[in-house]
Amino acid sequence: MPKIFAKIRDKLGEKKGVAYIDAVIMILCTTMILVFTISVGGTIYRKIQIDAAAVEVKRMVEIDGVYNSIEKTKAQSLLTKSSVTAIVSCDANGQIPLNSEFTITLTGSSFVGVGNIGGFSIPLYGTSVGHSEAYWKD
Repeated sequence: MPKIFAKIRDKLGEKKGVAYIDAVIMILCTTMILVFTISVGGTIYRKIQIDAAAVEVKRMVEIDGVYNSIEKTKAQSLLTKSSVTAIVSCDANGQIPLNSEFTITLTGSSFVGVGNIGGFSIPLYGTSVGHSEAYWKD
């Protein structure tokens, strides 16, 4: 049994009135730590999703060799299907010459906190670098 639960059990076993107050405070603190840990875990999972989506969008642009409004729409629909909410940006516009490097960046955010009490928003970035695989005749 973890140490914290043993301490709580010992405090509840005491016959003093102060022991109950200590036990309640320990349970409250343990619950807050657990909720905060779950919240941080959700942020880490969201970061992994954004990174994976950046790789998928990068691969789509690599194959098509172009980044324009149509590709942006396709990228947003891909993000919607994978339930990722992020803004897509690329450092290249229009047709990308064969083997030219470009960078796809997805920008999102995640809230870390306990409910609406004392939390903050963390910006999340997913970046992926690719090379165009399309040959464009002049």
